[in-house]
Amino acid sequence: MKRLHTFLLIFVCISFLTQCKNSDSNKKEFEGVVIYSLNVKSKIPNVDSREIQRNFGNAMIYTYKNGNYKMEFNGPDSPTIYYLAKNNHQYTIFPDGDTLWTSDCTLEPSKLLRFEVKKKKVNILGTDCQMIESELEGDLKYTYFFDPKRYVNPEHFKNHKMGYVNKFYKSGKGLILQYKREGNSFDLMQTAVKVEEKEIDPQVFNLPGLPQKSLDDTDY
Repeated sequence: MKRLHTFLLIFVCISFLTQCKNSDSNKKEFEGVVIYSLNVKSKIPNVDSREIQRNFGNAMIYTYKNGNYKMEFNGPDSPTIYYLAKNNHQYTIFPDGDTLWTSDCTLEPSKLLRFEVKKKKVNILGTDCQMIESELEGDLKYTYFFDPKRYVNPEHFKNHKMGYVNKFYKSGKGLILQYKREGNSFDLMQTAVKVEEKEIDPQVFNLPGLPQKSLDDTDY
């Protein structure tokens, strides 16, 4: 069961994702920290939602600067995730882990079935957010809510094809304040509860000095 939870955590972090030149080139980009609340609903027979929730935790700290991000979950078995824009790779480490798991974000095996920018707006933290939905093969549905007041440069993610993140940021061009993932095994919602704009020390994104191994080489 712990192995299943590990797979689910990796899958969601990759999906989450885990943020134009011309007229957008002079915009000030968001830099800072966002705290999200987490809510998980199990769809697996005989697996209680509270069990998966415990492994995810109930909060995630997201630190962002110039296309780089770090995600820290507060669950006991939850990972810390790094994304480095310079090489378009994501790095995952689990508590007490001795390996840094790598993901090439140019790869996305699932076919995109639908991508739609909705007219509907949702108010989150006092901001009317742009709603974007997608559906992938395998009965997966993703919904993102972007803050139009906090700009995120989509150029950082133009090659981030994993999870079709490149398409989301090309359309949304803002900070994600809410994310929904709906699938056969579980549903997950991440909602921003606090946004702090501040200067981030680049050393925050320094990777742990551990042996690296590609997730593509595992049987997770």
